[in-house]
Amino acid sequence: MKQSGRFGKVAAMWAPIAVIVVLGVIFIFVAIERASERAKDPAAAQSWKPRNAREAIQRLQRISASTRFSSCCFWAWELELAIIRDDQEVAKRIAIILGRLQRPDGRWGLGTDWKMSEDDFKERRAEDAESWDVAEAANALLDYSEAFGDQSVVPHIRKAAGYLKNSIRYSGGNPFLPHMPECNNVLQPHSTINAALLFSRLPEFKDLARELHDSGVSMGFRRFLPQSDHKTLDPPRIGVEEVGDFEKIQIGYYLLLMNDQRGGEILDRFQGLSDINDSRGAAYLVLAYAKLGQWDKARKFAGLMTQFRPVNGYDYALKDIIDYVNAASDRHAM
Repeated sequence: MKQSGRFGKVAAMWAPIAVIVVLGVIFIFVAIERASERAKDPAAAQSWKPRNAREAIQRLQRISASTRFSSCCFWAWELELAIIRDDQEVAKRIAIILGRLQRPDGRWGLGTDWKMSEDDFKERRAEDAESWDVAEAANALLDYSEAFGDQSVVPHIRKAAGYLKNSIRYSGGNPFLPHMPECNNVLQPHSTINAALLFSRLPEFKDLARELHDSGVSMGFRRFLPQSDHKTLDPPRIGVEEVGDFEKIQIGYYLLLMNDQRGGEILDRFQGLSDINDSRGAAYLVLAYAKLGQWDKARKFAGLMTQFRPVNGYDYALKDIIDYVNAASDRHAM
């Protein structure tokens, strides 16, 4: 009986400790589950509030790993946001990631296999590039270098410029950039003008920049398509429809950055969501106006885009920019 009583006292003494241990194990399990869910769910990862630069990059890596088309422009636009925020530590880490993602020939791939269109001469694979993506990433790296004085990214910028130069197609003796150099010869105005912007910022490419600028503007918002053999561009088939508003907004933004006031005239066409046929274009306007320092317009469109729902990886970067402008509107002068 004495032994039984002693056992009961010991059991009673250890019972609270056992409960604490069990609760601790449950807490750890729940935390691991939540972390695992964040890793699988980009929306959950996006809502995570990082406390430092390391966690900020972890958050972006989780979004990138769980979405399609989240390699090149996702990181380029997150880099632009870090520059806008004047967050040099996060910007540097993103610049390093972009450098690691770049392929030896200077391109950044899509990151996801894609459908083959009627004008393609091969299937679109994850390693294939969109030329405007490459110019977008290289321009973002150049923005970073100029903002923080980091010259370590210059080799990556020059490799991208080399890739774009080697990807030029000629039609009527004029240079253009194709949509996807590895897959088609569909000449695009926004691809051509974005490459012109990059080249205009590199002294050794100034002449080529002017030629590409003039070629892109001459396209009048229309694509130039190859003949039925997918190669012949003399003469090209002129696209029946104009490019979408997303591409038009990009063109306007790139032209303004090259001090071509026609860019402002293009952007002024878009005064509200009813003027834009692509929500991604409206989201990009927030980035464009923030980078141009036109914070009244950036805030206006950010306020209109609070319900923007990301689909692809790069959309999550645009959503981050929208959220930042909405939250930080009082930090920037009109």
